Amino acid sequence: MLLNIDDSDHLDSPSEVEMRKCIEGLGAEQFLVLSREEGYFIQTYHNADGSYELEFRQGSTSQQYKVDSDQISVADVCRAFDLFLMHSEELATAWDWKQLSLGPDLRVGDDSTER
Repeated sequence: MLLNIDDSDHLDSPSEVEMRKCIEGLGAEQFLVLSREEGYFIQTYHNADGSYELEFRQGSTSQQYKVDSDQISVADVCRAFDLFLMHSEELATAWDWKQLSLGPDLRVGDDSTER
């Protein structure tokens, strides 16, 4: 597992304690993404108003879900990240997830190799 901390730092194989510290210390307008393998991740964004966005994906864009930010607390974010870390099936049922419509899966290539 890899924890991306606002694109400024990364933790390989974070523990639950490390994740909780990162979530609780997340500044406004910052994000965290915990990824397991390509297409499998959970992410949160700390809004300027103090609320949190929470999403997870199970493989493809057609399997990406979000919870309304007015229903999510920092404790919920910590629990969701813990469930994802433990590969728990409970993650999919613990909240009222709504499927996101993001369009088709796209692979972005490195433009510098296509010259």
